[in-house]
Amino acid sequence: MWCLDVERLWWFKAVTDLDDSRRTAAELATARERLRLADDLHDILGHALEVVAFKSELAARLLEADPERARTEMDEVQRVARESLIEVRALVRSTRGTDLAVELAGARAVLGSAGVALEVHGDPEAVAPAARNVLGRVLREAMTNVLRHAQPSRCTIEIAPDRLVVCNDGVSGPGDGAGTGLAGLERYLEEHAGRLAAGGDGRGGYPLGAGLRGGYRLEAVLGSRR
Repeated sequence: MWCLDVERLWWFKAVTDLDDSRRTAAELATARERLRLADDLHDILGHALEVVAFKSELAARLLEADPERARTEMDEVQRVARESLIEVRALVRSTRGTDLAVELAGARAVLGSAGVALEVHGDPEAVAPAARNVLGRVLREAMTNVLRHAQPSRCTIEIAPDRLVVCNDGVSGPGDGAGTGLAGLERYLEEHAGRLAAGGDGRGGYPLGAGLRGGYRLEAVLGSRR
């Protein structure tokens, strides 16, 4: 009984340390991204707004004396504004929250330190950038669930261009009801035209490499709705 309590405390500390590390890393990454975004926005909007202000004032002064040139200047104002809007949208789209390759490296390190054997099939570099971002978030949540709700000895990760499957031989699922991270993850996937399936069959009936059977399985598929 004493050994069981020590093991539970160890798992609790591992999860707590993992959450703290991720929180710190996320805060630092967010701060760096905000600085980068501020610099880029200053470069895009600072120049554009100066041009817009100058040409608008010029058009106002020319409105009576030279209406044709005033219209030309206002056409230029519209062009600059549209181009700046396109650049800002492109900048926002380039912001990356997660990456599958980065999350896979993190999973290797975390599971390795926890003594969990990891088997990986597929290459994250073969996944398109947009899908890597989405599946990276899925893998992060899957690893959090593995550490919080299971005590596995083995875990497998299968990576395909539009699909991610994570299996482990621990307990059969998170078991903390609706409103969990999985519920949010399901909504996130639906926003990206994907679907999520997660659960255990109670008999460890999921393949887990080398002929083993896994107790819990999470699968994310992109470009497919229920």
